[in-house]
Amino acid sequence: MISKWMSKLPYLSASVVFVVALYLLCAVDNYAWVESSSLKWLVTEQILSTNEDSFLEVLSAVLWAVAFGLFVSLFMRSRSTVERCWLALYAAVSLFAFGEETSWGYHWFDYTDAVPLLTSHNAQGETNLHNINVAEILGVSSEASYYYYLENVSHLLNPLFYLFLSGLWLGLPLLKMSGAFRSMSLLRDMPVASTGFLAFFFLHSVCFIFVDVVLFNVGFIYEMFIALAAVLVAADIARTNAATDPVELGDSLLPAGGMR
Repeated sequence: MISKWMSKLPYLSASVVFVVALYLLCAVDNYAWVESSSLKWLVTEQILSTNEDSFLEVLSAVLWAVAFGLFVSLFMRSRSTVERCWLALYAAVSLFAFGEETSWGYHWFDYTDAVPLLTSHNAQGETNLHNINVAEILGVSSEASYYYYLENVSHLLNPLFYLFLSGLWLGLPLLKMSGAFRSMSLLRDMPVASTGFLAFFFLHSVCFIFVDVVLFNVGFIYEMFIALAAVLVAADIARTNAATDPVELGDSLLPAGGMR
């Protein structure tokens, strides 16, 4: 079962190391601490790149797909109506993010001719919603103060999406742990990640804001991190369920080779 092998993986520690390594690689390249054409290619072409075939872009799509599969699996196994509602929301968010990340299959099937209106008003000529050029559709002048946010609505939607997920996977879990709304079953039965994940999510978000604003652009790393966070949330929920599921607890109490 997924929850059994998931409970044995050091996925959170591995994720922390991976994210830190990405920042270090970008810092080494940005400040030219090491002169290397291979490093330059890795950072500019595979990490901090808008190319949909780059490593980080592909990884983001894969992580959203994995998260969707895990949430669906957890949904199918859950016995709680409230928990199933939350898991359905998590799965829906993951599916939508996967679709947007892959431009809903545009890069695989190239159906541009079927939706010319969408692609002609897309900042990257794709079929996703978060790159729509609203300024062009509405005829907004490039001199307008808000033109930047409308020429590619990802400049507005991405931060809002990050805030939404921060509230969903950090704010609400902290509220649940505080016990302030213990009588509300919607919050009491909400499946949440571990405190380790919450700390990682918060600290990395603070680190990202500092680096991205003060030092250099690392937005692509955080975009991938959000997808990674979805997988970590699913993994933590699976681990929690494995520790409390009476069936799996029964399995762990059986002697070697025993039968139920």
